[in-house]
Amino acid sequence: ARAIVLGVLLVIACYLAANWAYFSLLPFEQVTGSKSLAADAVGTRLPEAARRLTALALCVSAFGIANAQLLTTPRVYYSLAREGLFPKLLGELHHQSGVPRAAILLQTVLAISLLWIAGGDRMDQLVTGVVFVDWVFHILAVGGLFLVRRRGEPAPEYRTPWWPLPPLIFLVGAIVGLGATFLDPQVRQASLLGVAWILVGVAVYFAQAKFARTTR
Repeated sequence: ARAIVLGVLLVIACYLAANWAYFSLLPFEQVTGSKSLAADAVGTRLPEAARRLTALALCVSAFGIANAQLLTTPRVYYSLAREGLFPKLLGELHHQSGVPRAAILLQTVLAISLLWIAGGDRMDQLVTGVVFVDWVFHILAVGGLFLVRRRGEPAPEYRTPWWPLPPLIFLVGAIVGLGATFLDPQVRQASLLGVAWILVGVAVYFAQAKFARTTR
């Protein structure tokens, strides 16, 4: 718990410091309209080469996120398939490598499809739509704490200090933040893309559940 709290505080401090630097180096209009904010901020004080190196560093850091997603997301498909919630093919491991190859291929196809749908000139909207979906599930995960508490005495890992204030504060802030994305015309389309992606997932889930019932 101590590591989680200190880690979250450290990340908050880094984000606040970065935003303070952005608004100190760039006017508000440029901050809100920039597509490479850190690089633009560095470019105001250092040569063009430093700006390009900053953009390159950000691209390299994105590989870390891609690696984490590639390692974790296909395993979610694999676990869902093992529970009978996804097609059985996704719940199989490759006989040589021992990895869920079908699940990884599905993740690859989905990623390429999204890139193709978005196109090169709308990558920012694709990223915003993905973040919107992420936060929807953050809200669902924290909201699940209330269901766990309602069902009886929670396990130690589900106990929350100062209950129910921390999850309520999180839920209110997250819901207000997501709702505010629909007020900004530049972000609204990306948010709607995220909503559409969730609805597609819901439809696939119910279709798979119906198929599973009919084949038993």
